[in-house]
This record gives sequence, structure tokens and C-alpha cells, in this order.
Amino acid sequence: MVVYRNARFRGAGSLLLPPAARTGFPEFVELEQANGQSVFISRHFIFRFCEPGTEPAPEVVASK
Repeated sequence: MVVYRNARFRGAGSLLLPPAARTGFPEFVELEQANGQSVFISRHFIFRFCEPGTEPAPEVVASK
């Protein structure tokens, strides 16, 4: 599990598909990290996000 802190949602879309083949529901979300680097994350793997300035409640994740 990866936590991106102080990240900003930049956009959403489908990667590697021509515009005519893209559907209305995006596959990926682009996040801009605090250092300015962009990452693309599959929307299926985003579990939680919170408003800027708030602190999410800690959660213990058991390793497998």
C-alpha cells in the first residue's frame, strides 16, 4: 500500500488509447506529488482521500 501525502488531483483519463477509443469513465487518475512529480494511478486502487489540512485516522494494514 502506498500513501501519497499532500498530493493534488490533476486530471483523469485513459492512457495509451486514441481519443476515439476512450470511454466516458477514466481508467487512471493523475496525481501531482508535493515535489511536483506526477504519477498515474488506476482508479480501482484509490481507497481513501481527504481534504487538505485534515489528518486521516491511522489504520493498521496487516501484511500478507
